Amino acid sequence: MTEDKDLEYPVVVKGALCDAYYAASLDEARVYYRKIRDIWGLPVILQRFVEGDEYAVVALATDPAYGGRSGHAQDGHHREREDLVWLQHR
Repeated sequence: MTEDKDLEYPVVVKGALCDAYYAASLDEARVYYRKIRDIWGLPVILQRFVEGDEYAVVALATDPAYGGRSGHAQDGHHREREDLVWLQHR
């Protein structure tokens, strides 16, 4: 991980599928980058920290008319069904 003069801190250092760490400096970001890289591999994502509520959203569909896993129906139109969406406030 090299220094980027345009990167503003704090940032969140995240694995592609799991793990996330708040880093207030380049040195902290490097520590978390290496930790995630060594455990989970690449990519490692650096994201500007945004203060506020965090929401995790998961949508599942098993009805082929609603596109199964993709969320798009066979006719190419996006479908939304409230009974298929789970929202968790963290």
